Amino acid sequence: FDLFQDGLNAYYNRQFDVAAATLETLLAKNPDDHVSRLFLQRAQYYAEHGAGDSLGRAASELRRLVRYDPD
Repeated sequence: FDLFQDGLNAYYNRQFDVAAATLETLLAKNPDDHVSRLFLQRAQYYAEHGAGDSLGRAASELRRLVRYDPD
């Protein structure tokens, strides 16, 4: 969980290269982590193209996903 949090912190601070590297490390350990894969793809895109207003929508989606707890 710490790597995920580190990746998200970098993502929200618009350090997309750092976020991508952190999430790649996490996915190497858990390739079935779909939320991390989603944020990795977004971080890679934003690193190349810029974030614009899309980052706010991504933050809202993450908050929604984190609140979801099937257990």
